[in-house]
Amino acid sequence: MKIKKILSHKVIKAGSWYAITDLFLKGALFLTIPIFTRLLTPTDYGLVSLFTTWLSIFTILISLNLNTSITRAKYEFTDSFNQFVSSITFLSLLVFLLYLIIFSVFIDFFTSITGFSKILFYFMVILAYFNFIKLSLVTKFRVEYKYKLISLTSMVIVLSGILLSVFLIVFVFESNKFIGKILGDGIFTILLGIFFLIYLLSKGKELINLSYWKYALLLSLPLILHSISGIVNGQFDRLIIDYYLGEAPVGIYSFAYNIGLIISVVL
Repeated sequence: MKIKKILSHKVIKAGSWYAITDLFLKGALFLTIPIFTRLLTPTDYGLVSLFTTWLSIFTILISLNLNTSITRAKYEFTDSFNQFVSSITFLSLLVFLLYLIIFSVFIDFFTSITGFSKILFYFMVILAYFNFIKLSLVTKFRVEYKYKLISLTSMVIVLSGILLSVFLIVFVFESNKFIGKILGDGIFTILLGIFFLIYLLSKGKELINLSYWKYALLLSLPLILHSISGIVNGQFDRLIIDYYLGEAPVGIYSFAYNIGLIISVVL
């Protein structure tokens, strides 16, 4: 009876769902590696990898890491948790609009750093913001133990991204296949992110609360360097290879690196 009671506990259920979902998603991504290495050239593969690296960096910078305050806020603002989330979501929207103005003024500077065209850079910026919105929703659902919704959301985004990427590469972007992969991975995140944004704002229905903003910023801002350092430690090698050797070697390196991910999946 004790074992049955333990297995039925919400923490055990949630952990099991997360583990199974993570294995499924990583397995799906791993199994698609042979597909995309056939469809993409080493240069295309390298450009996609570089885009992913820059996307991770800009997701943290644009969002100010505000989603990291949600977990603790669940226990600090138990009776007004939805209001807290909607308020910091609105704050993130204001920050995002401010960043868009800055990027518009200094667009040549940022495109020279990243190496992407203006259109692709703006797509990355928009994707970075809605990637943050998705992370915020997942974090909110996690502390509320809505693990089934997390699994469903993650599966829809990943599987739809794989299918759309293949379609765009094969039928639309035959000469610039890396664009098809980037758009395929990002379009559904943006579309669902718009829905998630509306959901988070309407759930709490409180947009401006300076005490919530102060609380979130005090927790989130110091963690920006921590998050950036994690990306530097894990993905800065791609930027260095690109700087000295170019996109094609980055693609070859990224392919070998992704093959090694099978060990992390098992772990």
